[in-house]
Amino acid sequence: LTLALTPRQRALLAQRLEGLDWCSWEVCEALGEDAESYVDNLLPAEWMLLLRYFTSCGFVHHGFCQAAVAWLQFHEASGKLQPKQLQELLSSLAYAGHLTRELGEEVCKTLKPLPTEAEEQVLVRLATTLASVDVETPEFYRQVLSTVTAPKTVPAGLPAGGAEEAEDYWRLSLLCFLAKADVVRWSLLLNILRQLNPLVAESVPQTLIPRLLWHLHQNCLENDSLLLEAHPLAKQLATQLTAAKRRWASEDLATMAGSLGYLGIIDVRCSEAIWEQLEAAEEEEVAPAMLQAGWAACVASSASSASSQGLGAGH
Repeated sequence: LTLALTPRQRALLAQRLEGLDWCSWEVCEALGEDAESYVDNLLPAEWMLLLRYFTSCGFVHHGFCQAAVAWLQFHEASGKLQPKQLQELLSSLAYAGHLTRELGEEVCKTLKPLPTEAEEQVLVRLATTLASVDVETPEFYRQVLSTVTAPKTVPAGLPAGGAEEAEDYWRLSLLCFLAKADVVRWSLLLNILRQLNPLVAESVPQTLIPRLLWHLHQNCLENDSLLLEAHPLAKQLATQLTAAKRRWASEDLATMAGSLGYLGIIDVRCSEAIWEQLEAAEEEEVAPAMLQAGWAACVASSASSASSQGLGAGH
């Protein structure tokens, strides 16, 4: 049946199904036939209906997303879209893995000054989406944060299918947004951490790990009751740090060592990974970073000794 529909009729069908909370991969696959052509043959508002429906079903059509990215770049269209349209488009591209840091930074340039007609939660969603792909524009995040009275940890309008996963993705993105803005709001962070599945942090870009650890550290300094709540997420980030196959700047290594040490998460394996990279660092000024890493190594060693003694006593 869907193959007999015109592209415009398919867009209207997707809108109707989304309104009914009817999520079907079979329908998505049928609607996805020649989806790359939708961008050229439909109005932006029409093909975005299809892309939004795909995202709400957890369905990714890479060709369609690539065509949408090309449209954004070629037409410099982000400044011509309504804020809500732009937010939904970027969220779909981010979900599908097609929103890059470079594209996000270009989008930020079109949002200066912030559109006055945008709703608060639309701005928050825009900022969290951009933060989740490590767009580095602190002034933009602070602008958004200054206009928002109360960011929601569970916003309305999340996909009906896989709602729990979508909520976790939102909370993680909101946490990235706060970290990027470099603003301490420990009460909001506490709400996020209490509801967040730490395993979702596996999707965090590696370049964001130092910033997130630093953010947890700074908030815990403001209120040490956060320490226990921050442990699961910090532990997951430490695991990713140890497994990461990348060269870190000495400044980032010092930040991660200090934050993990303060949070009481660092172990001997993680400490050794940081120390090895510092020894191989090409920067001239690594002494301050080595001092921080040395302190973290002492914390890791003490924790390891205490754990061994406890294990021995138990046996």
